[in-house]
This record gives sequence, structure tokens and C-alpha cells, in this order.
Amino acid sequence: MTTVSLLEEHHVVRYIKPSFIRKDGTIDGGAFVLRKRDSGISVNWLEFFRDSDTSESVGRIRKLIRMELRKNGRFAKLSVGATKSHVFKETTKMGTVASLDFVKKPLSATAEYEADLSHAEIVGVPNEFDSELVDDLAMFVGQSIARCVKLPLYPAHD
Repeated sequence: MTTVSLLEEHHVVRYIKPSFIRKDGTIDGGAFVLRKRDSGISVNWLEFFRDSDTSESVGRIRKLIRMELRKNGRFAKLSVGATKSHVFKETTKMGTVASLDFVKKPLSATAEYEADLSHAEIVGVPNEFDSELVDDLAMFVGQSIARCVKLPLYPAHD
């Protein structure tokens, strides 16, 4: 299967559980740490919905997402190019390099869900639990991504 990257000027949103939203409204970097079972960090590509503004696109994503959306959960918006650049610069300062990519990863329809062609993933993120060193790097990259979140956050429910 061919991997197709999102354009640098595009944007994605990620659902953020309430436990990753700090009291000041910022996002904890743990929301952007790759879990062992995943190939990438799950996001939705906003420009897929060409005729919609961000709020309308998030509304469409709410109907497509394949997880329980909690009342106090939020969607966080990221710029593809700005996030890639920021994480590259921050990890380079640490003496290592994390080269992220944002790739299309559409989900096929199932008996329970309709197809989600806006689904994408952030790849190139270190996987937690590989080793203590990688675990620290995974959290550092997660925090770096979290600092790129564009405000406002969007509610998980209408």
C-alpha cells in the first residue's frame, strides 16, 4: 500500500480524553504518546472536508470517530507543517531526531461504522515501552506535539 503524506499547510485534529486536559486548558503530552499496539497516532485530516470550516469538520468527525467521546473531551487542532518543524527542531536540540510524517490512513466501513476517509496517522513517533531511553523520548516528543496545539479546543459533543 502506498503511503500518502498530508500537505504541510494542512491540519489535523485529535480527540483528547479529559484526563489529558490540564486545568489551564493546555494538553498534556501523554495525549500524543504512541501506544505499543498502534502504528501511529490517530488523527483526522480537516482538509478532507473541503467545503467546511473547522467547527463543521469536527462535527462530521464526531460522527465518524470509532471511540467513545466523553462529555469533557476535546478535539485539538494541529498544523501539519508547523508540528513537524517544531518536533524536528526540539529533538535535534536533544541530540536525536524525530522526523514525523502525517499520512492518510482511511478506515474502511464495517458492520458498526461507516468508512472514515478523513482518518490519518502521525508516524515517526518513538514507541513507548521499547526502553527507558525511548520512553523518555516518546514523552518528550508528545510534549513537543502538545505545544503545537492551536487554540481553541473543540468540544467532543455538540
